[in-house]
Amino acid sequence: MLDQVAPALGAVVTGYGVVAGASSLLQARRMLRRGTSSDVSLAFLGLYVAGYALWLLYGLAIGSLPLILVDVVGMLCGAVTLGAAVLLRRRPGRDGEALRIRRPVALHRPPSIPGDVRPIANLSAWPRRAPARSRSGTAPGPRPRPRGRHPVRISP
Repeated sequence: MLDQVAPALGAVVTGYGVVAGASSLLQARRMLRRGTSSDVSLAFLGLYVAGYALWLLYGLAIGSLPLILVDVVGMLCGAVTLGAAVLLRRRPGRDGEALRIRRPVALHRPPSIPGDVRPIANLSAWPRRAPARSRSGTAPGPRPRPRGRHPVRISP
């Protein structure tokens, strides 16, 4: 039974390995869009590429074509991601300094209430919702007890 499934399973696993190896390109794309690689660990990417290189050597030693294919793709894509990260860290900024994380400063309140742009530092000035009022105009009291034969207890 397993002898019949093994070739199909091998093709599926090889396809998954190629896609997983190429997934590091998603990180490279994100770094290039943001213009910074400061939130990515160069040590991790280096170990990632080194791991694929070791598995590639093993695949070459045993002559396993699926293993070689997966590891070549993973190593090349990891090397591209590592190269992009290194280049983005060495590229000078506008001041001639190395790039740093430039986080947006939250000067305004979240966009939950559009049109209001008062500074966050003045939190007490934010409009707060008034407590819910009942129909009679007073603050709501405890829930009324349900009517019926077997009342249900409502814990406060």
